[in-house]
Amino acid sequence: MRALVESLDARGWYRTVTMMAMSSTVTRNHSSSSRRARKWMLYPYNYCLRQRNKDSGSCFVNSHISNPPCSLDELQTSLKKGDHSFVHKMVFYIKRIRGSDAYWRQKRAELYNFVHYHIAEGHGPPNGFFTLSCAECFWPDMIRLLEDRIWIAEGRHRNGPGAKIDKLGNLIDLVNDRKARNKAVNDYAVVIQEFFIRRTEDCLNTVGRDVLGIEHYWLRFEFAKGRGQIHAHIVATLKKEIQNEIQDQVNSARGNRGREAEMMSDWADRQFGMTVKINEPMEDESQRPTKLASTIRLAEVDDYRLDEAMLCAKKQ
Repeated sequence: MRALVESLDARGWYRTVTMMAMSSTVTRNHSSSSRRARKWMLYPYNYCLRQRNKDSGSCFVNSHISNPPCSLDELQTSLKKGDHSFVHKMVFYIKRIRGSDAYWRQKRAELYNFVHYHIAEGHGPPNGFFTLSCAECFWPDMIRLLEDRIWIAEGRHRNGPGAKIDKLGNLIDLVNDRKARNKAVNDYAVVIQEFFIRRTEDCLNTVGRDVLGIEHYWLRFEFAKGRGQIHAHIVATLKKEIQNEIQDQVNSARGNRGREAEMMSDWADRQFGMTVKINEPMEDESQRPTKLASTIRLAEVDDYRLDEAMLCAKKQ
């Protein structure tokens, strides 16, 4: 039987809820200061995952296995006799458990099915591989969300002019306080991950579709071994007309590798409206940009030529 706890609802009344519901609420509550504790956040996630596996596992055994072994000794006896039916059925179920070998085998099968399906439908094999990284210390919207999260966790205090401050009266300014910004990035990793997932979805549905010409894609989120931050790997299939255009240009080169590279460079210049070259005036050190392109929103860009130079100069 699930553990029950008492909780206050929106009206201030006590109500009885399950530990599963409470853990799920804690991990998703935007006003909860518990998000600041990195290790604490693992506990409700772990509890939700274990409880979900326990409930669904019991349902699977009761629904699909008519005579399950009652004990580990009985299971070992069945295996010694050559009866592996229970193990085979449980291996099929284990693919639902995140991180298990069966789970990753299923994800690999999904990718293979994605490739085979689009080839069979005439869309062609994947012809694009992209990696999207998280610039959590530079995106202005990310910094704004982190400042809001700190302000909420510290009690929503404001000073005389109305600026957001923490409970000690210090101004919350992650733009100019690098040390505080780095601390916030580590303390509120969940906020960054949610923002990055939403930003990736928006990017693929706008820039990916309209600029890059992505028609179908499959992606996987991972976490870097060094700083532990989220990033995404994307396998994509471009629109058929773009594939045909590129293929026709490559065929016209008749095997000349240098000519093929030149054609692809020209195509990228036309398609994306930019190159990796910096115009001559930018070679002057006094005119070389000092800001990072990722610190400025696209809607705030007035000079696209300067923005392009900023991007190339900082190798982003």
